[in-house]
Amino acid sequence: MRVLLGLLAFVAVCSANHCVDRLKWTTDDGRIMVNGQPLVLKGVNYFGFETETYAPHGIWDHNLNDMLDFIKDNNFNAIRVPFSMEMVRDNPVIMNVHCHNNPNLCGTSALRMLDIFIDRAAERGLLIVLDNHRTQSGGYISPPLWYNNSAGYPEDEVIRLWKQLVMKYKNQWNVFAIDLKNEPRDAATWGRSNRNTDWNQAAERMINLKAGKNDMGMTIPSMQPRLSTSFPVSSSLAESSGEVDSRMLPNIQLRPVRPLHLSFPSLVL
Repeated sequence: MRVLLGLLAFVAVCSANHCVDRLKWTTDDGRIMVNGQPLVLKGVNYFGFETETYAPHGIWDHNLNDMLDFIKDNNFNAIRVPFSMEMVRDNPVIMNVHCHNNPNLCGTSALRMLDIFIDRAAERGLLIVLDNHRTQSGGYISPPLWYNNSAGYPEDEVIRLWKQLVMKYKNQWNVFAIDLKNEPRDAATWGRSNRNTDWNQAAERMINLKAGKNDMGMTIPSMQPRLSTSFPVSSSLAESSGEVDSRMLPNIQLRPVRPLHLSFPSLVL
């Protein structure tokens, strides 16, 4: 797959002006670089795979292509795709699909639906971040830790499922990053030498699952304080996007990126 790299943003599939055959992801002074050029990510969250429908929201009424076109036409270049570990493990048939508007999606399994979503995003030059939003499917607030023993998702199972996804998409050019855990908080700690709660140690263990996907990035969310607002705001551990200080994660050779995590009003189509 050949892709165009604009001066500041990932734009489309190809152009006579600037085409490349491979994406090389690096960082430079807090900036994300693609083939040596700075990339400004303009992304949206597209919820649904983490819910009990196991499918992108909106296809209960609208055509999926129309919604992806809307994202592209409004000059976004990336989509963060929340999912649940339950969806990956069980791979159920998706639900709540308008079959007339999406005739090829009815009866589709969740992982096949994810393939279709990623492929159609790729056709529009849209990058994908896979986000481990929760262990069990649903619409509730995600659990504070990256594992959930009581629900049958110990850490080794979470890592196994991440490996499955990394291997599945390691050659998919537009899957450029994975979000290891949505909003670790409350019981989660940092630098306390506690294997069961230290998020920095867990991030190291999960980052080492890359399985040869050398051009797939990792994002390490900051731990989220509980504030008197409905918007989760990043803590002082990661006040802005940029490289993670290697001293925080001494046992990895990669350059993980910490995301700025702010929530804004949703658009319902």
